Amino acid sequence: MPSSILLLNPNSSEQVTEGLRSLVGNCSDDECSITTQSAPPEAPRSIYDTASGVKSAMECYKRNYTQYDGVIVGCYSNHPLIPMLRERYKYKQIIGVLEASITAALLSPARKFGFVTTSPHWIDEFGRAVGETLGIGANASDRYVGTTCSDFDVVELRTAKESTVNAKLIHCAQDLVQRGANTVVLACAGMAGKSVQRVDVIDGVQVAVDQMKMLVKML
Repeated sequence: MPSSILLLNPNSSEQVTEGLRSLVGNCSDDECSITTQSAPPEAPRSIYDTASGVKSAMECYKRNYTQYDGVIVGCYSNHPLIPMLRERYKYKQIIGVLEASITAALLSPARKFGFVTTSPHWIDEFGRAVGETLGIGANASDRYVGTTCSDFDVVELRTAKESTVNAKLIHCAQDLVQRGANTVVLACAGMAGKSVQRVDVIDGVQVAVDQMKMLVKML
């Protein structure tokens, strides 16, 4: 029987969920089945600060996830739902796309990386997340060059004119390259499937799916 993975969009935007679904549509195989799901309608349409993250977590926590071997929380933050589900389901694999992205970025020791995100709110949080992952302060690592923001929210990334979104992402990526990055992490689930030319790009959702497929085999 194949393992079952849930890719959970913890906001209520169906446009974002559809983007995730199209990205992972070919990732299911004989060993692993991947399902995508939106948060309940009562959840925020976009997660843009701590309060909206908490509201999202509380609404998603009302659901039962026992049928899945692993759950990916598809939000680029230290989303409170992650520790909540780990506490509830001690024998399941629970990961977030932020930690999966940092892990992937660190696999190539000679390369420097930075994030492109949606809002200035996340700049300090991503720095803290890198520091926590490395066990040091973010400023103590010469691997992490910083974070830039597109000023699009997660829904706008899926609904705005594609050429406008791509131009902004390229501008943000160029800013990181000027700081010394040779790897750019697209740090929003709404950016899933996007690409930037002439620089290595980590799609956090894709690497989270790849990591989860390995993790559920360990159960």
